Amino acid sequence: MTQLLEESGLGAYEPDTLACFLAAIETQQASCVYDVGANVGVFSWLAAAFARIHVVAFEPAPNLAERIREISAENNLAIDVEELALGSTSGVATLYLSSVSDSSNSLRKGYRPSVLSVEVAVDT
Repeated sequence: MTQLLEESGLGAYEPDTLACFLAAIETQQASCVYDVGANVGVFSWLAAAFARIHVVAFEPAPNLAERIREISAENNLAIDVEELALGSTSGVATLYLSSVSDSSNSLRKGYRPSVLSVEVAVDT
């Protein structure tokens, strides 16, 4: 996903989904957005920039969570980043880092081919 954003910009990344997301925030008068599996935080950025509401991004991959923090700071976006996975039980789990795309990381072994793995915190 990061490569697509760098090459084509935000307008090329799921334009219909992003438009629906922003419309949902506006029509539901949301006071908070939880971006679960945030990756680099595209949905978090939009919510923080356009709706000016409380945004919490959950991203267990350390490099991606750090990227959300960097982008948030560079753009004055108020996004709380929780560096953890969400699941049915609390603890620690293995996050398999996809060799295909950073948006294909998973707690499920074999979901996509992986090159690395990292232990991450999990909460409910």
